[in-house]
Amino acid sequence: MINPSSTNAMWLIHDNEVGPAFDLAMSDARHRFWKIYGVPNGGRQKELLESLNKSGIRPFSKLTRPQVDELVYCCFKHHPGRESIIAELLPTVAPERIQQLSSVMKIAFIRLWIERKVILPIKWQCPIHCDRILDDMIKEQIPLGNCPLLAKIRGINPYSSIGYTGPMSLKNRELRSTFWLRLVLGSNLYEADNFTAENARDLILRSFGARSELGRFYTDDFSLFVADAASNEWLRPAIDKVLSENREELMKARALKKTHFKETKSAKAHRAMVEKTLEFLEGSDHSVAKLAQTFGEVRHVRKAFGILKDEELPGGLTLLPQKVIDFCKMITSTFNAFIRSRRIQRPDNYNMALSFLIAYCGPYLFKYFMNRDGNLNDYPTTFNDFTCALYITADHDLLTELNVLKKSPPETLLKFIEELIELNELSADTHYQRVYPLEDFIDYIISQAGIIPHSDQVRNSFSTDCYPMLRKRSGTVKKTVPRAYFATFLSMLNSLEYLTMHLNEMADGKMNGLVQGELKIPNINELMYSSEWAGLWGIKGQSCQCIDFSTLNYTPIFYYDGKPRRFEYIPKFYRISDTHIDGRLQQRVVMNDIRITQLMCETGIRQKHLLWLDLDRYKTHAHNLGRPLDALLVSTDKSHGEWTAIASKRVMDLLERQSNWYERCISPEYKEKIWYSFQKNSSFGKLRPLFRLHLNQNSWANYESYHLILLCLDYFIKTEVVDTKQPSLVWLKPANRTDEPGDIKDYSIEGLSKLTSNIVTSDCTPHGLRAGFVSEAIKFLPPSLVGQWLTGQSEPLVNYYSIFDPDDIGMSHQQMLCNALMSNQDKISTGDLPDLAAAISSINQKILGDIVRNPEIAISKHKLMSLSNGKNENGLDRLIAKEVSELAFNPTHICPFNNICPSEVVALFGEKNCCSACPYAIRGVAHLPAISARKDKYKELLSTSLKLIEEYLTRKPSARIREELEQMELENDRFAREACLLETIEQELISMHDRGQDQDLAVKNKEEILIHYDRLNLTEESGLLKRLIDVQNFPDASSEDLTMRLAHLRHALLMRDGDIAALLGVGENKSIPLHTKVARQISTMIKSGAIDEFELFGISAGGEDTLKQLAIQAATAPRLTQMVM
Repeated sequence: MINPSSTNAMWLIHDNEVGPAFDLAMSDARHRFWKIYGVPNGGRQKELLESLNKSGIRPFSKLTRPQVDELVYCCFKHHPGRESIIAELLPTVAPERIQQLSSVMKIAFIRLWIERKVILPIKWQCPIHCDRILDDMIKEQIPLGNCPLLAKIRGINPYSSIGYTGPMSLKNRELRSTFWLRLVLGSNLYEADNFTAENARDLILRSFGARSELGRFYTDDFSLFVADAASNEWLRPAIDKVLSENREELMKARALKKTHFKETKSAKAHRAMVEKTLEFLEGSDHSVAKLAQTFGEVRHVRKAFGILKDEELPGGLTLLPQKVIDFCKMITSTFNAFIRSRRIQRPDNYNMALSFLIAYCGPYLFKYFMNRDGNLNDYPTTFNDFTCALYITADHDLLTELNVLKKSPPETLLKFIEELIELNELSADTHYQRVYPLEDFIDYIISQAGIIPHSDQVRNSFSTDCYPMLRKRSGTVKKTVPRAYFATFLSMLNSLEYLTMHLNEMADGKMNGLVQGELKIPNINELMYSSEWAGLWGIKGQSCQCIDFSTLNYTPIFYYDGKPRRFEYIPKFYRISDTHIDGRLQQRVVMNDIRITQLMCETGIRQKHLLWLDLDRYKTHAHNLGRPLDALLVSTDKSHGEWTAIASKRVMDLLERQSNWYERCISPEYKEKIWYSFQKNSSFGKLRPLFRLHLNQNSWANYESYHLILLCLDYFIKTEVVDTKQPSLVWLKPANRTDEPGDIKDYSIEGLSKLTSNIVTSDCTPHGLRAGFVSEAIKFLPPSLVGQWLTGQSEPLVNYYSIFDPDDIGMSHQQMLCNALMSNQDKISTGDLPDLAAAISSINQKILGDIVRNPEIAISKHKLMSLSNGKNENGLDRLIAKEVSELAFNPTHICPFNNICPSEVVALFGEKNCCSACPYAIRGVAHLPAISARKDKYKELLSTSLKLIEEYLTRKPSARIREELEQMELENDRFAREACLLETIEQELISMHDRGQDQDLAVKNKEEILIHYDRLNLTEESGLLKRLIDVQNFPDASSEDLTMRLAHLRHALLMRDGDIAALLGVGENKSIPLHTKVARQISTMIKSGAIDEFELFGISAGGEDTLKQLAIQAATAPRLTQMVM
C-alpha cells in the first residue's frame, strides 16, 4: 500500500502510543548523532544535542499524535510555520538550530518506519548530510532480514556505503535514489514481494501530468526495479501488462488533452492579437511604420489577420467596424479563389502577402480615414474603389509634392511591407516573395472582371520600381559536409542506420542487449522505463548526451581513410515515436532521419521528393537484377512532374528496407492514399508516401536530427583527427538575434553531453547535401546527364549547385581540370559556367603562388617535376625526381615519368597530356592496335566537327559569332593534328614490324631519358631501357608549318562534296559484305591480343556457352558507379 496522502502520515499504532514511540526513536537518533558529533569540535549538531538534553528526561513522551504530526510537517521542504511549532513544543531549541533538529527528527521517523509503526507522507523529505548514520541504522537490519527493499533502495545512492552492483549509471542513480527512498518510506513495501500490480497502477495514476505529485519520481522504472528484485514469477509479467495498458490509456488522454491545449493556446494567441490591435488603435501614431512596430514579427501579422473559413474573426479584425470587416472578407475570399486557380502546392508566400494586405486594409486604412475625414464614407468597399495606383504602388511623397489630390493620400501597402522587411532584417529575396503575389492578384482580378462585381476599372500599376533589387547568384550558398570527410560521413551514416535498426529489433524482442556484461533481450516496457536502458531509449527525446555503448551487444564502427574506427561519441540523434505494431501502439525509433540523410548523400534529390516517394510505384521501372544501377521513379517534382532517376543498388536496397518498415505498421491510415503535401486536388494526386509518420507533416524531415549527426562527425574531426584547420561544423545558437553564434569550447564527451539539442545549429543544412552530390557528380559527368538522370534538375541548376573546392587539388588536380575543360569547354568560352572558370583559374593561381613561395614544397605537394632537377646536387631535388620517375604503361605508349608531364613538355606544347606529340613517349609494335583505334576515333571527331562548321557556315553572316567559329576551327585543327600524329606513329611502328623489331621500343629523345634514369640510379628499369631505339620519323607538332597545313586541310575538306567520314576511312562502307567485316574484326582481335587462336577455336567448337563465358571475361570496362565513387 502507498500512502494516499502526500501530507498526512499513516500511523499503524494507537494514538496514545505515538508520543512514547516517537520519544524512543528520538532517543535512539540522539545517541547516533552523539557518537559522531559528541566531540569537542562537534559544531552546531553538538550544540543542538546539548540543548535537547536540557529538555529533561524523555521530553517527547507526552506529545500527542497531532503534535507529532506537526513535527512531521516540519520535515517538509517548505513549511512556513515550522519556527512557531518548534518554539511551542521544544522551547529549549534555538531558532538557528531548527535545520539540525530536522535531520535528527528525520532519522527518528525512519526508525519508526523500520519498526512498522508509521507510513510517512510523500512530501516528507529525506535527511541530508546524515549518510553514515542512515547507513549504519539500515545495515543493522540486514542480518535480521528486516526491510531488505529499503537497504536495496538506499544502496542506489552514490553516497551510501551499503553499495550497489546493478547496471544503473551514476547519473540515473543520483536522479532516482532520493525519490525512490521517499516512495518506500511512503508505503509498506518492506520487501519487494509486497509490491503488487495495483501498486504499480496507483503509481501510474498519481504520476500522470506535469503537476502530479509523483511526476518526478520515475515511478515506471521503480515498478520494474522492484519487480526484478521480487521472487514472485508472476509479478514481472503483471507489471509489463499494467505498463502496456497504461501506455494506451495515456495516449488517449493525451489526444483529448491536445485538443484542449490547442484550443487554449489559440484563445491565448487571439487575445494577444486583440491587445496589439487595441494598442495601435488607441495610440497617437497611426502610420504604417507604427503598425509594423506594433505587431513586430511577421508571424504575428499572419496570426492577427489570417481569416480562416468557419472560424471566428482573427484578433486583428475583432475591434474594427463591420464595413471594414466586410471588405477584408471580400478580399480574402477573392484571394483564396486566386490561389486555387493557380493550383499552388505551397501557398505560403501568397498567404503571407494576403495577411499583409488585410493588415493594411484593416487597422491602418480604418484609422487613416477616421483621422482624415472623421468617418468611413470614402473607405473602399469594392475593387474599383481600392485603386492599385493609390493604395498599393503610389509614390506618397510625389503625390504630396505635386498636390494632385484634394485630400492627403494614404501611405501605400508596399511601404508597409518595406517597414516589416526592414524591421525583421529580411533579405531582398524574401521582400520580392512578399510583393509578386500582389501583382499576380491584381492581374487575376482584371482577368475575372466579368465575374467579380465592381472590378471592371481595376488596373495594374506595378512596375520594376515596386520590387527590390536582387543580386543574381551564379552559385548556391548552401554548405555541405567537407569533401575530405564526406566518405567518412557516409560510412558513419551507414553505421548509424544499423544502430537504429538494432534498437528497433531490441524493441521487437528479437535482439539482445548487455546488462552488466550478460546478454539480455529487453521488452519495450524495459526500454522505455527501466534505468538499465535509459542510455539507449528512455523517456527523453533527442539530446547531445552520448548513448550508452555498454548496453549494445556490438561495437559501432565506421571507416576513415580506409581503416575501421570505433565510435567514441554518438549523441542521441534519433527520435522515438508511436507506431501501430503487433496490434497496438508502441514506441519505435523513427527511421526517417537517418535514411533521408543517406538518400540525399547518395542521390542528390530534394528532400521533399524523397519523403513523398510513392510506396506503390517507386520501383515501377526497377529491374531487380542485382545490377549496380537501377531506375527509381520519383513521383513528385515541382519543376517537371514525375520522372525517373538512375540510382545505385545501395539506394534501392535502402528503399526496400524502408518499404518493409512501412508495411509493418498496421494502422488503417497507412493503407489509405493521401493527397500530395495534404493539398486537396494536387496535380500529383494521391499516393502512399514512403516516409510517412504518425506526426505532423513538418516532422517528417530530418532537420531536428541532422545537426546532431554533424556533431558526431565534428567530434571525430576535433578530438580524434585533431584537424585544427577545419572550421567547426556546428556551433551554439545565440541567445538573441543580434548576438554572434557561440563556439563549442569543450569537446569532451562530458562537455558535449551537457548541451541541449535545441541550441546546436550549423550552416551545413540537409539541402547542402544536394550541392555536395552535384559537386562530386559533375566531375565525372556533364551537367545535362547529372540533371536528367540523377538529380532531376535543369542543366543551369546543376551548374548552380556545383561547388568547387580549390584547396582540394592534390593528385586529382590534373584529372579534375582536364575533365572540367573537356566536358564544358564550349560553355566556359561563352561564359555559361562562370564558377567553373573561376575555380580553374583559382586552382592554377594557387599552384603558381605555391611555386613562387617555395618551389621545393610546391613540387612535392602538387607532384611537379623537371628534367633539370636531376642535374642538381640537392638531395631533395633528387628525391622528388626519383618519386615521379617511374614507368607508366598506357594503351598507346609508355610514359617514363609516371604520367606527370615535365615542365619542358608543358613549355613546348603549352598544355599537359599532349602524349601523341611527346618526344619522351615510348612505343612499340604492341601499341599498334590501340594507336590505330585512337587514330580512327580522332578521325570520327574530325568528321563530326567539320559537319558542325559546315552547318554553322550556312547561317547568315549577321547570325554568326566570330569567336564561336574560331573556337570550332581550333577544335577541328586539334582533332586533325592528333589524327595526323597518330597516323605517322602508326606508319613508323608498321615499319618496325616489317624490319622484325617487334621487341624494340621507339622514342625520340632516347638519350635524355637514359641520362635521367642513370643519374637517379633507377636500375630496376634498365632491362626495358636497353630495348630503346632512335625513332626514324617523328612529327614536330609545334611547327608553324604543320599548323598551316592543318588549316589548309580543313578548308579543303569543307570544299569537298559527299560523305567526309567515308573519305577519311571511318564511315560505314555498305559495299563490303557483312561476313568480310566480321572476318576482319576477328583478325584484328587476334593481332591485338584480345583473343588468341585457341580461344577462336573454342568459340567455333564450344557453342553458345563458350562465347558467353568469353564475353563475361572481356567485360572489364569501369562502371558508372565506380567512377562516381
